[in-house]
Amino acid sequence: AHSPTKAKASLATLKAIYKTNIRAIFEPNQGARRPSMLDQYDAAFEDATTILIPRLTKLKTDPNNTDQPIAGAELAQTISKTHPNVQYIEDDDALVRQITEQAQPGDVIVFLGSHGFRGMIEDTVAILQ
Repeated sequence: AHSPTKAKASLATLKAIYKTNIRAIFEPNQGARRPSMLDQYDAAFEDATTILIPRLTKLKTDPNNTDQPIAGAELAQTISKTHPNVQYIEDDDALVRQITEQAQPGDVIVFLGSHGFRGMIEDTVAILQ
């Protein structure tokens, strides 16, 4: 789920199945980082309890292109316009620490994106086991 549309569908499905807190870590693909895509983030995360935006994977960009991808802090700010509990966390270890410390039994933790999350998934699983 690397775009707001796919994230919305995935979160709605998870909420329908689990009916519990859903803690989402979201990193969009390159296309979903364009300023022209920002309006698609409105209410895309309504089925998540919390949303964490990690440091976004660096993309190769053309410095002459005026449509440069948005940064993680800007993405978090965009999502926060329609969701009360979103945070940008630059440090991967801090993100894993926060998500595992906040998780309660029965919560769903979901990583949504098209990148590997730099080992955060494996670290989260290891801590919670």
